[in-house]
Amino acid sequence: MNKMYIVVDEDGFEIDCIYGEFDATPNAHNLVPSNKDNRLWQPRWDFIKEEWVESLNDEEINYREKLVNKQQNDLSDVELNAIAIMELAKIVLK
Repeated sequence: MNKMYIVVDEDGFEIDCIYGEFDATPNAHNLVPSNKDNRLWQPRWDFIKEEWVESLNDEEINYREKLVNKQQNDLSDVELNAIAIMELAKIVLK
């Protein structure tokens, strides 16, 4: 059965992935299941808990969330140009 496994470094951070047909879980210390079910900012494999964990602290997570929210609320140059063109069209068509 085709499965994907993640290759992690000694700190638990992803460095590569392998995809292939495996009859059983490969027996390698740095080969772990994929992180497809977790939504983490910066995932890290915890070798003791044997699960993916968030490696960022609360302050770093809050900072990234604020950046994402700001980017979603800011208009892009294309959107600003489109608004300007529409406003100019209104003036010209009056």
